[in-house]
Amino acid sequence: MNRRQFLAAGGAAVAYTMTVPGMALAQGAYPSRPVQFVVGFAPGGNSDVIARRFADLLSKQLGQPVVVDNTPGAGGAIASGEVARASADGHTLQLASASTHVTAPLTGKDVSFDPIKDFTHIRLLTLQPWAIVVNPQVPANTLAEMIDLIKAKPNELFYGSGGVGGLAHLTGELFKKLAGGLQIEHVGYQGGAPALQDIVAGRLQMMVEVIGAVLPYQKSGQLKILAVCSEKKLASHPDLAVAADTVPGLVSETFLGISAPKGLQDDIRAKLFEAAGAAISDKKFMEELQAVATNPVTETTPDAMTMHIENELAKWKPIVESLS
Repeated sequence: MNRRQFLAAGGAAVAYTMTVPGMALAQGAYPSRPVQFVVGFAPGGNSDVIARRFADLLSKQLGQPVVVDNTPGAGGAIASGEVARASADGHTLQLASASTHVTAPLTGKDVSFDPIKDFTHIRLLTLQPWAIVVNPQVPANTLAEMIDLIKAKPNELFYGSGGVGGLAHLTGELFKKLAGGLQIEHVGYQGGAPALQDIVAGRLQMMVEVIGAVLPYQKSGQLKILAVCSEKKLASHPDLAVAADTVPGLVSETFLGISAPKGLQDDIRAKLFEAAGAAISDKKFMEELQAVATNPVTETTPDAMTMHIENELAKWKPIVESLS
């Protein structure tokens, strides 16, 4: 092949990559510009804090800024809808959660996306169990004692959560069902903070909240943690009782993960999977997460996140239907 033939062949190859969708991107460096990381919650909350810390570590792995874009509303459904409609070039990612991809699709009336079909789920990042807590004046120090108290006072006691239809609410309803049909009234709040204020003040007897949010209240004596809804004892807090030891099947953990629009190329997905794994395995970051009883998922597979969401949808759908 002479020089003229070589150049002609090269030009043809360039033209081919420009006409085949995604080919130029596959052969180019990824990421080629800053990455948008959509977070469906307001700044300052627990998920936002984790997202920003993770984004900083991820940017170091990718060699491009990873910019957090807070898009709160509708339990994260607004953010999920925007990401589902975005270009699948890897430059738009989402902090997926139980709220954005499980409870919002199950309870929302105008959800514009399918939590499985409209996304490429990349990697699970963290798991954090829900805790069942009570005001210190409640005469129950174990979950079994709380069950007996509720049975002795049907429809006289109240439990709170951060919102109707949220995973904390559904966990409370699962507790009621598995414990034999307990009669305790639910009070839904606009977020966990006002519910915490009311249970500390004694206006609620019980609450379901993520363990990381209630640990400081237990330490100060303002709340009692009766049990955590994890599969096994927490390595970081082995003194806490496990709910399933008293109520078999009472396991409920919220999760965080990283997702992209459907159609993400396999090579970009693989790169993001590895980069996210390196970020979540950062030693200091892991210590920060474990200090608030959040478990970093360091050993997983590319398909585990999709399977986890599918299992969660199947698990909570009957509870949602029973409420409606």
